[in-house]
Amino acid sequence: MSSISEIYRVRQRAIEYAIKHNNNSKAAVKYKTSRQQIKRWRDRYDGTVQSLLPKSRRPKATQTSTRKKK
Repeated sequence: MSSISEIYRVRQRAIEYAIKHNNNSKAAVKYKTSRQQIKRWRDRYDGTVQSLLPKSRRPKATQTSTRKKK
């Protein structure tokens, strides 16, 4: 079983492979993922493993109702 940090290092290697070969499809085949996933990782990647960590998708604030209650 892989540790979480190892998973992100593998992602980093996949991104670096895609950048080196300028080919997301080759990286996807080699690292057993989709080329769309490689593209999403490359868009987020800033050179650090931390940029690949999941971001919160929770809303920052809840919407309040503007309807008046009777």
